[in-house]
Amino acid sequence: MTITRKMERVQRELQRRIASLVLSELKDPRLAYPFAITDAEISGDLRLLKVFVSIDAPPAEQEVVLGVLRKASGRLRHLMGDGLELRVVPEIRFLLDDTPENAQRIDRILDGLHQD
Repeated sequence: MTITRKMERVQRELQRRIASLVLSELKDPRLAYPFAITDAEISGDLRLLKVFVSIDAPPAEQEVVLGVLRKASGRLRHLMGDGLELRVVPEIRFLLDDTPENAQRIDRILDGLHQD
């Protein structure tokens, strides 16, 4: 899929808004682990926003944090729509960003190659 400038602009704005709303609106104690919204991808029809989250916690706790975010997605969607100039406010899906784990795995492989 080719990303247009409008889609890119919408993605950046939605990522900024969702990050701000998560910080200001969600007060759940299960969100105690450090996490960051690392990326967002909007679908071609602008109806689905995939939000990638990096969570600095053990895998079981990552799932807890993701669960809290997923449960709050409807509320966040409603809040995000205020002042948004789109016909339809996209559905929000929170996904784990596994880039840090993949990078560590690649580093271990490379270190192993250098030791041989």
